[in-house]
Amino acid sequence: MNLGQSSYLKTGLLMLAACVLPIQVAAQSSVSNTASFDGRTGLFNSCVALFAGAPRERAVLEGNYDVTLQLLNDQLQFALNTATSRPATDTRHCSGHFEGDTYLDRVEVAHVDAQTDGRYFLQMKALPGEPMRLQLREPLLTREIPAERFSSAALYSRFFNGDALVVAKNGHVVFEDYVAPFASGDPHLLASGTKSFSVALFALGVRDGIWSLDEPVFDTINEWQGNPGREAITIRHLLNLSSGLKDADAYNVLRVPQQDIYDLAINHSTQVFPAGSHVIYGSVNFYILSAVFERKTGKDPAQYLYDNVLKTLGMPEQHHNLWIRDIKGKPQLAGGAYLDARSWLNYGLMIADGGYWKGRQVLDTATLALITELDNPAYQGYGVSWWRNNAMNGSYQPGLDSVPANARPSGERILPNQGGDLYFAGGLGRQRLYIVPSENLVIVRFGMTLTNAFSDGELLRRVQDAFK
Repeated sequence: MNLGQSSYLKTGLLMLAACVLPIQVAAQSSVSNTASFDGRTGLFNSCVALFAGAPRERAVLEGNYDVTLQLLNDQLQFALNTATSRPATDTRHCSGHFEGDTYLDRVEVAHVDAQTDGRYFLQMKALPGEPMRLQLREPLLTREIPAERFSSAALYSRFFNGDALVVAKNGHVVFEDYVAPFASGDPHLLASGTKSFSVALFALGVRDGIWSLDEPVFDTINEWQGNPGREAITIRHLLNLSSGLKDADAYNVLRVPQQDIYDLAINHSTQVFPAGSHVIYGSVNFYILSAVFERKTGKDPAQYLYDNVLKTLGMPEQHHNLWIRDIKGKPQLAGGAYLDARSWLNYGLMIADGGYWKGRQVLDTATLALITELDNPAYQGYGVSWWRNNAMNGSYQPGLDSVPANARPSGERILPNQGGDLYFAGGLGRQRLYIVPSENLVIVRFGMTLTNAFSDGELLRRVQDAFK
């Protein structure tokens, strides 16, 4: 199944045998730990703290925890408090400084004793009105997993011409694998993974009063006035692929730089079904969404995304400049973005965290919740520009719904062996951005996979097995 199309291919497969090396799980005791604090404007190193309780292999901290920071005599004090594990607070001094920004992106705790060593990570955010007090965003303490644990997943991805695999657990990257000549920081074509940015564009438009979910598209695309079928199409239908529109016959994804994609979408697409009745996977919906935004604001939608979201998440400007555009300079919102793995992962982490990035709200939480919560009677496996693994409830109609092969349900779900909370973005070559909320997992996979033998479920299973 191809989610999107690409103009270049990689040939050959790496014939590798997968292996997984076990890790010794040892009992641990409460001891002093060395912590380094990575701040947005301040860096805190060599901090010593005594953690409450005895951290174990996986997510173990349960209950309500506060992390308190104080500046006393030019020294930073750090304390972890919990009413459920210990009655008192252990505070140790360490050197550090603030530079006006109290948010700490990560607490990294290096734990060493006679039996095991590793790193543990806590996610925190600043509490409004309490600039020196931070609270855990997730009540989880995650042990760093040795890279060998991910061998099976990495080799599976490589076997199918994978270029990169990056795994984040509880908001922190725990594994990265890059296949030469592709390297960390290199931009990669997302193909139809680009469609995942449409929910961000929509959320920005809601924030700025540009449009609403059930706004008729013909209010802006005046060419549709007087056409009853097209007058029924709303922004909702564009985001859910349920407009009933089919790409113009002349549209060719490999020739976008030589085509006028807005004109093809608006004036030469055909409406095969009434709006809201069936799903047709294609590019036309996203080009019309892009055209609506541009006509309403006079602004370039890809540049607006970069300035308001992607730049904040660390996307280099030179990668943004690679975005494929048509003959009139319009961005290919359906499949033209290039991004490095970490930047796309950051986008997934922000989406998974309800629009928050480093403690600051980038996008509205309620709008992003539409990805999984908005009902799409035409096809429950797609919502607001993301594939989702919730139950289909009979919504898929073979022969009528036009859905790529590996996005069709097997039984009641696209991936029957994964939970219903999973959702993901995908593009040709098996570009993937998976989000598994119940496991606090965000995963990016890049590749040039041109065979249907690749299984999303198998790759996810191998990543999940690394944490067992």
